[in-house]
Amino acid sequence: MATPVYGVDSKGWAKLESTFNTAQTLVATDAIAFIDLSFEPSKAWTKSAEHTGSATLQTEIAGLEGGSWSATCYVKPSGTAGTAPDGGLSALLTAGMGSIDDAGGYVDYNLSAAAPQTLQIAKYAGAGLYEQITGAWVESVEVSLTGNEPPTFTFSGGFARYSFCYDGAEIDSVASTTITLKDSAGDGFHNGKIGGVGLRLLCGADGTARVLESTDYANKTLTTDAGTSAGSGDTISVEIPGQTLTGEILGGVDNTLTIDAKSVGVISAKFTVTTGYHGLDREATSARATRVAKGAREVTGELEFYYLDENAGFIGSGHFDATRNIQLTLGSVTGKKCVAIARAARLEVSSIELPEADEATVSAAFVARKSSTNEDEAYIGFY
Repeated sequence: MATPVYGVDSKGWAKLESTFNTAQTLVATDAIAFIDLSFEPSKAWTKSAEHTGSATLQTEIAGLEGGSWSATCYVKPSGTAGTAPDGGLSALLTAGMGSIDDAGGYVDYNLSAAAPQTLQIAKYAGAGLYEQITGAWVESVEVSLTGNEPPTFTFSGGFARYSFCYDGAEIDSVASTTITLKDSAGDGFHNGKIGGVGLRLLCGADGTARVLESTDYANKTLTTDAGTSAGSGDTISVEIPGQTLTGEILGGVDNTLTIDAKSVGVISAKFTVTTGYHGLDREATSARATRVAKGAREVTGELEFYYLDENAGFIGSGHFDATRNIQLTLGSVTGKKCVAIARAARLEVSSIELPEADEATVSAAFVARKSSTNEDEAYIGFY
């Protein structure tokens, strides 16, 4: 009987790569608790333009591979000042912002002029589906507070390689490090249940994981880093890491927004870092991105707060060239606080919403600039 894959069984991991697009062994401390984690793999195909005397498409030519990804999770401090949040979340923040400073009683994720860092990200959905991307880069980091809802982080970017395993692929034969899969109507179609490289495969009763080195769909074979004692009729699954998750989700009602240290009645706030990181995938020597480069960075934000006489000057500053220090503080207890700060932000010209019977509110956007040194326009910290 067919078994569905359940989203409620999902769990995930994220880890900084030591070498671009090279999978490592994931461990429990790489775990990330996510609200949504999506992979969108892509593979380009070019239609043949040859004239063959028929209107029928004769063939297609395989091209570039890669894709995009996104993740959303709650803002979840560790509970201890100076200790980073869960390993997977910390990896995403480090890769997105550029660097981490945890040398004191705080953890700051700062912008950096260094080369972009890349990620290995994986997701498992019960006994049925394991997906992994490598050579992943972060294109945007967003901190968002909306009304009285718990604040969230949202990340998005691209990746070089997508690998996957649908549990239950059945072995036809094994010859040294080559595994041939069964693939017929009678046996069940197993070729195509596993793809990519870098997965840690468990074959039958062989309790030692074998690393997938290549997939050959044409010959229905997998190549692993070492031979396995499994044989015909055994099935293949993926070694699943444990999960170590800590911290406490921040609520939506213990937060403050200050402009030049003056508190304003925050309704919603969003800080967005558009990293400028991008994959270099135009080389004619590879079917995927071979490295990651950096481009122009942009730090922007959107604020909504009550219009009060004491903050009227901030609203008016959008009409001239003045910069403000904007700080969003999520939580108020030591060890359970997160801040997003733009040190020198220019507020855009703002509109004042004046409903017939309700209080006036202001919707303001901002652009962050260099404050005193390069890479200092914004940071995210846990205190």
